Amino acid sequence: METGLPMVLALNMKDLLKKQGRTINLKKMEYLLSLPVVSLSAVKKENVPDLIKQIQKSAKEPPKYPYPEYDDRLESALTMISQQIQSYVTPSKLRWYSIKFFERDEEIQQEIKLSIQQQREIEDIIKTAEEIFGDSSDSIIVNARYDYVAQIMAMCVIDRNDFQISVSDQIDRIVTNKWLALPIFVLVMWLVYYLPIGSMMFYSVNGSQILLVVS
Repeated sequence: METGLPMVLALNMKDLLKKQGRTINLKKMEYLLSLPVVSLSAVKKENVPDLIKQIQKSAKEPPKYPYPEYDDRLESALTMISQQIQSYVTPSKLRWYSIKFFERDEEIQQEIKLSIQQQREIEDIIKTAEEIFGDSSDSIIVNARYDYVAQIMAMCVIDRNDFQISVSDQIDRIVTNKWLALPIFVLVMWLVYYLPIGSMMFYSVNGSQILLVVS
């Protein structure tokens, strides 16, 4: 996406995803990325023709998606670098070259010959960002990309287990019930004071006290 080239996002292994009890909201992912998204299974050849059609269609159209947006501090550094190199590259490639300069890509530095002053200013921008993030410039970019991917996943991936009630939740529903909570409390207190007990252990599950009696 950072290159500005035409793109189609292909999500492979949809059959394995289904076995894991997970699904992806394709429409939402398309909306968030402004990209065509095709879910397929390459092994079973499911939806492969749809992918080919979408690739052919996208190749004829100019890209419409926005660039991924990262941390504001990183974006500020990239903007300042772009101001130094904007007269050397086309607007469609400015984002990509700014990132490569930020990563100190040697091939890009050799390709675009900047003045000594411009090189110093870009290096100062990078060093300032490294001090702020406490990391090297290439790691800053990598982490920013992972954070971006994680945000998209969090909004688009649906896990069926998220909608299942755990055992502790089921216990909580009983012991914190409007009508059962008080009788359960009274019963536990009665067991504590009136039964001969060899040993007692209390466990806490999500804030609920469970009494284990061992005679």
